[in-house]
Amino acid sequence: MEEDSITITYETLYEILRAEKNKEELCELDEIFYYNVINYIKEKTKIIQEASHKNDIFSIDEKDNTQVQLQNIKKIIKEIYERREKKIINMALNKSRTNSDIIDTSNLLDSEKKFFEQTCKIFDNFRTGILAKVLSLKEPELNTEAILNLDESHSSIPENTSIITPELKNDKKTTDLNESDEKTELDDLPKKTITDEQNKKEISSEEQTKKIQKIKIIQATEQFIGEELETYGPYKEEEIAEVPSEIAGILIEQGKAEIEE
Repeated sequence: MEEDSITITYETLYEILRAEKNKEELCELDEIFYYNVINYIKEKTKIIQEASHKNDIFSIDEKDNTQVQLQNIKKIIKEIYERREKKIINMALNKSRTNSDIIDTSNLLDSEKKFFEQTCKIFDNFRTGILAKVLSLKEPELNTEAILNLDESHSSIPENTSIITPELKNDKKTTDLNESDEKTELDDLPKKTITDEQNKKEISSEEQTKKIQKIKIIQATEQFIGEELETYGPYKEEEIAEVPSEIAGILIEQGKAEIEE
């Protein structure tokens, strides 16, 4: 954050909103942004209150103009919050899917970090309670205690392993879980639901080519697990890898890789 706090005005709020609209990632804000916003609203409210005790035309006009401006200010603040809220939810979803350090949280305010962490826990709980159970041919079982008490850590996914699950599509390939995952709660997940040979018979080579993307790793990446529990990585910097286009898109979006021509 910048050392000097930005003075909140109608114009600065509008610029912040415009920046949040134009960028996919969170914009950097002053750490005391909401504190400054509160003081700014208080100032406008005070102007309205003082003008209410006066009967001259100037005071009446000032009161009316300030009331309109205050309504617009609150609308802008609400939209800034909701746009950041949506971005934070998407960040938490990606974090739950990848469980790695490729999610940039540097622009989260302190008040937003708690929201991000709690949302991650909710996604993790349902992901392990529903997805992992179903893939292991078991009925969904949710840790309701963890949902009700989010301060308790309950994620059963190991720190160095992640699950990436973009939208499920037909004819996905699954392979063995890495041996390092054998001591986790994902122990009972089927090690192989369909063999590579069976997969090759069901999917033409042309379709497979469309789903595979060659990428160049520009930042070292830990091992992670795909949506069908196939393992990828770890990848070293400058390494060339071929991965499904969905996973390539995630790594490229997070600055971990680039398309290899």
